[in-house]
Amino acid sequence: MKNIRIAAAVAFAAIALFIPCITVSAETVGETVSQNTAAELRAVQYENNETIGKLLAPSSYSATEKLNKKTEIFKRDGTPFDKITDEQVIKELNQDNIKVMSFEDSFAEVQAEIDVFIQKIIDNPNNPQIGADKYKDKILQNKEKLLLGLTYLNRLYDFNMGGHNLMDALLCESKPSKYITYPNFIGNVPDWLIYIGGIGGDKLKVSKNAAAFGFGSPFWPITDTESLDAFLEEYRKKWIPNTSMDEWFLQESPAFIVENSSAWDQKNAGIYRRLYDNPEFRSYILPLLTVSEDSIYMIANSATITFGIVDCYIDRNLKPDPARYGELREKFRQQMKQAAKQQSAFIDFWHRIATPEQKGNFSSNRVVLDSLRIDPDTTVQWSDKFGKNASQGVREFITPLNLYGSYMFADGMADGTGIRYYVSKALTERGLATYAHELTHILVSEAMLNGYGSRDGMLAEVYPRGLFEPYELNDPPAFNLNLIYDRLAVSDRYHNGQPERFQSEADLKDYMSGILDVVYTLDYAEADVILAKTPEEKKKWFHKLEQIEDSEVRDNKGQKTTGHNLDLIKELSLDEAKNLNTIDDLIRGNIIASRYEVDGTKTTGTVKKNGYYVVPLFSANYAGVQNDKGVSGDITIRRHAFELLAEYGYYGGMVPYISNQYKEAAAGDNTILSDKYILNKISGGTYKTMTDFKKAMFQRRIEKVNQLKPVTITWNNQTVTISSFDKLLQMMKDAVESDLKNVTATPEGANNIRAQKTQTELLKQQIFKAYLLQTNDFSNTIYGDLSPVEPPNPDVTDPEQPGNPGDSGTTPPGNSGDSETTPPGNPGDSGTTPPINPDAGTTPPGSGTTTPGTGTGNDETVVPDTGTSKPDTGTGKPDTGTTQPGASTVTVTPKLLICKVTVAKTSQTIRWNAVSSADGYDIYGAKSNGKYERIQTVSKKSVKWTHKKLKKGKSYKYYVQAYKEIGGKRVVIAKSLDVYSTTKGGKYGNASKVSAKKTRISVKSGKKVGLSVKATGKKLNKTAKKIRYVSSNPAVAKVSSKGVITGKKRGSCTVYCIAGNGVYKKVKVTTK
Repeated sequence: MKNIRIAAAVAFAAIALFIPCITVSAETVGETVSQNTAAELRAVQYENNETIGKLLAPSSYSATEKLNKKTEIFKRDGTPFDKITDEQVIKELNQDNIKVMSFEDSFAEVQAEIDVFIQKIIDNPNNPQIGADKYKDKILQNKEKLLLGLTYLNRLYDFNMGGHNLMDALLCESKPSKYITYPNFIGNVPDWLIYIGGIGGDKLKVSKNAAAFGFGSPFWPITDTESLDAFLEEYRKKWIPNTSMDEWFLQESPAFIVENSSAWDQKNAGIYRRLYDNPEFRSYILPLLTVSEDSIYMIANSATITFGIVDCYIDRNLKPDPARYGELREKFRQQMKQAAKQQSAFIDFWHRIATPEQKGNFSSNRVVLDSLRIDPDTTVQWSDKFGKNASQGVREFITPLNLYGSYMFADGMADGTGIRYYVSKALTERGLATYAHELTHILVSEAMLNGYGSRDGMLAEVYPRGLFEPYELNDPPAFNLNLIYDRLAVSDRYHNGQPERFQSEADLKDYMSGILDVVYTLDYAEADVILAKTPEEKKKWFHKLEQIEDSEVRDNKGQKTTGHNLDLIKELSLDEAKNLNTIDDLIRGNIIASRYEVDGTKTTGTVKKNGYYVVPLFSANYAGVQNDKGVSGDITIRRHAFELLAEYGYYGGMVPYISNQYKEAAAGDNTILSDKYILNKISGGTYKTMTDFKKAMFQRRIEKVNQLKPVTITWNNQTVTISSFDKLLQMMKDAVESDLKNVTATPEGANNIRAQKTQTELLKQQIFKAYLLQTNDFSNTIYGDLSPVEPPNPDVTDPEQPGNPGDSGTTPPGNSGDSETTPPGNPGDSGTTPPINPDAGTTPPGSGTTTPGTGTGNDETVVPDTGTSKPDTGTGKPDTGTTQPGASTVTVTPKLLICKVTVAKTSQTIRWNAVSSADGYDIYGAKSNGKYERIQTVSKKSVKWTHKKLKKGKSYKYYVQAYKEIGGKRVVIAKSLDVYSTTKGGKYGNASKVSAKKTRISVKSGKKVGLSVKATGKKLNKTAKKIRYVSSNPAVAKVSSKGVITGKKRGSCTVYCIAGNGVYKKVKVTTK
């Protein structure tokens, strides 16, 4: 038992010390009855006892259950069907049911301590004194029922509340006094236990435990309480009045539980309340209070509740080795916490970009059931439903609550409103992808597509795989939105580092637009090289994508005249190859690279519908194909969806294309809901065909190839800087030449070298990754001749330093009484230029400069800010802005540098954006109440540094300076905002989000408008919640230390509301 009770057969004097309901005397009635009944009660068998089988049997078995049992007997014994009697079938079904009921362990525990239990229930002072013999006879005449009654209580009520054991209280303090049916009166605890044991298998099921109150229920004889919640609440008020039910439940449950509700969630309910308020989950409460340690885990976020067995992650055979088992146990705890965080990140992303009408769909109690595979890791070790080969968590929780499922060869499955795992495990990388995949199936129509439902003709697997399911790191490079993984520290990736990159719908558009800036440019470079080749070489290099009508009728076909297509990839003829001379020819001809893999590794063939396809990033696809009668094939659908996202946004482009948003409009126009119709709607008539659209997309990038920012990659084991498109084109030419020579088709229809291993794609991969990191996940542009980001002289207001309008410092979070030391030379500091993207921690080139007086005592010269310098245009030309008197005459183009801190218990990682002309970076830091010192200098290739060996729960502050060596002087060309953070494990935490009630504000010139802004996060102290306000153009709108905006002159600007650790919110201000 979880709560160890007293061993039997000890002297009564010793027993009385531990059993409160036993009255001290020479010999109690209970002791006498115990001595005369214990042996016979211990002799009762559980599994093979026919009486117990009948007592636990349900009221009836279904015809299917009986037929399945007959079939089992026939296969096992060879007995003909007509010779198998109903009596035999029922008897075996009863024996199976005994195991399913999951009382065997509890029954054995009761028998082991039966003498103590008998003393407790007989010596209950509320029992009538009827004598030892009558009690003995009653018990022995009903021994199976009494044992089952004790077993039921032991199985479900053996837990503590404020130091009191509830089962002990029930046995020692209950006052049974009710008629069940006249004249059947229950007047003592043995009567009550016998009544429970005989109430029937339907009511004794663990899954029915929440219905054990009210008339005719197991607890009817001892309480008028009508519900489990009210029953437990009585004891809470009695024993722990100052502890809430939610707090007590988390403290008492032996299960591993992680609760990770989102800041936006208004349910305001803990685990206990969420479980009880859902009728389906009420029966989970008592089992979660009585499961064995290391058996069950639970993760709750705002949308889902995940249940799983610990045996899936920790080899139970290692328990005899406490050190090793303890190590794995702690690893498992950390794995749980990380998975919980990433599950929440997925839900939070969708809630952020959901329309107001759909946000409620992400607050729910959907059940996720983890795999029942038992560690060590193997797909064949699926836990049995019951018995010795069943996981402890399966026996104690999964099976008795009707949650068991047989193994399937699939990662997972959307099961009604929930998810069930099979091959993949919920807490692993693969499991997180499965979580996103299956939740997409569940939520896509009602929430992700703004309630419009999936588009007629588009089948279920199009939406998760290839669109909204994040990929594992070892997957080939593909178009992807990372909506769940935390990979910000991983450089070898082809997608955004964190879901937090997307704070709004606009971020999705900008990100995909940045991806396609690179992809279109690289595909153009590839085309430019190959179009100069012979027709034979073009024929080898290219294939053609066509569409054929699907002959099978789809369940969601839509209008009768609709025809849905499949993608078909085939080889080019020599004549077709001869006609390919321009990029427009490739688009019109629906050309793709011949290395494009469409069926496994095969490069030609028909692409089946509803497949698990992804869109490769670097296998060039020029095709402008579309379907004028319905939806296109699975490859085309996905590629077009991403291209429309990049150009028109999520709700402006992607959702209309992959949903039924325009179905009613098409019907009203008496036309088919087709690619053609939807594109015309999305583009407002700008593009009549996908060919026209794609031509325009390529042309836009072609016109800007000479504006590409330089990028440095590792190629052929050398560091290479690509400073111009001509340089890129030459490298592409070399790669194409290599592939023309070395890549050949095999008789099986594949190439001898996989697409992602060709020289062409390897080059594309390196360039793409370099731009991804350089632009901070495409928060910035890959082009260098853009207009200035915002005017160069931000108005910075710091509530902690009202006398220093340019000061970027705030009092950092920390212990009360900490004093802040302002970093040297803060007056006039313009290192507070507004950040553009908090999660990437970087911004486009801006106008921030450091000022005189911020020298650190080193041989450094700091660039002055006179308000007359021009912003960096990315051209590399020096700024000729004037300098203040007395300042150094060295002048450089101002650069923007933003840093951000992420924390662990004993370390903090500072990240910043790369400054292209910097020769290195100095990191300054100190304790929150200490003086800044330079703690590290890193090379220009570094964009992060980890401060280690810190104390947990302590506050620190940092800033970063970028420097350039000019004329033997170290010139500071950029200085970041000061950032403040507290290591984990202490009293206080860090801001995780800044929110503003309004993000768009209009104000008349000379008038004022107040902002309502707050920083949120776990365990924030007062100073951690303080906000700094920054106006990108105080000439248009100024902002005070209290967030009051004053309109100055007509125009628009941005006010940044920034927390101490760099998290912020943008507010768009228009002065009229």
